[in-house]
Amino acid sequence: MCFAPEVSFLVFLIEIILAAIVLVKKPRGKIGTVYLMAALLLFLLGMYQFTEFMFCVSGNIALWGLIGFIIYTFLPVIGIHFTCILTEKKEFIRGIFLLYIIPVLFSTFAIFSENFISGGACSTIFIRVDRSLGDILFLIYTFYYSIFVILIGILFKMTISEQKSLINKRIYSIGLIGVLSFTIPTLVLILIFPYLKIVFPSMMCEFALLFAVSIFFMIHIIDKKA
Repeated sequence: MCFAPEVSFLVFLIEIILAAIVLVKKPRGKIGTVYLMAALLLFLLGMYQFTEFMFCVSGNIALWGLIGFIIYTFLPVIGIHFTCILTEKKEFIRGIFLLYIIPVLFSTFAIFSENFISGGACSTIFIRVDRSLGDILFLIYTFYYSIFVILIGILFKMTISEQKSLINKRIYSIGLIGVLSFTIPTLVLILIFPYLKIVFPSMMCEFALLFAVSIFFMIHIIDKKA
């Protein structure tokens, strides 16, 4: 077994435990929806790490590569959904479900494409999964992923400016730091080492452990505040 699957499995355990703790803390009422969305996000982040682990150890790269792709394809929309509920952006929440059409379309394409997962490898640090998206679709997919992550950061920044409560400012600041903590290192490494573009999803989701921890701390502060 190479080092990467061990890292993926460890991150999977951490994120699943954090999701379970958030669910246990979940109160009743409207605020409970924030807890549910946070737990869902943590669970999916963890499950993506599990698919990377299984990709390396199961011998069935087509199945686990496909499941992994579907999971992280939904993460940007679920991230936006969670952020809109947390920041109480009701004007965005009304139409949020329309955004789910995007990952559904990408996932449908992946499921019905022949040999969508064409190969891959487990290296010392990262896991590479080769997917047949094509140049144009890959650019659209990269734009979709990037713009949604940027929007999450913008929503947190906007909400921080609107807050008078120091506790609320702290909650949303942690969210913004969480987003920056996995996007900036990923982009910097890609700029320094262009070949890392081939392991972009793996790299981003491993740095996303920092975002998972920030989600947990936001919920912890909300719990104490309540």
